[in-house]
Amino acid sequence: MNEERIIRELVEIKEIVSDLRPLRQEFNEFRDFVTTTLDLHTGMLQRLDQERLSQHIRSDRIEVRVDRLEKHTGLV
Repeated sequence: MNEERIIRELVEIKEIVSDLRPLRQEFNEFRDFVTTTLDLHTGMLQRLDQERLSQHIRSDRIEVRVDRLEKHTGLV
């Protein structure tokens, strides 16, 4: 009697585990998708940040030139 119960529970556990395998595969695929997407977004954000810094430096240079021209022409 006890052996039958153990065998029944073992069969149930095997069924549960076999049902979980596809879920594990789906989870792994989803994790790969999320990781790939985050990598792409991180790359885009890094490029945008570099462009932002470049534009900031460029605008500083332009402001310095405008200040020099204003002083040179007496517009200040």
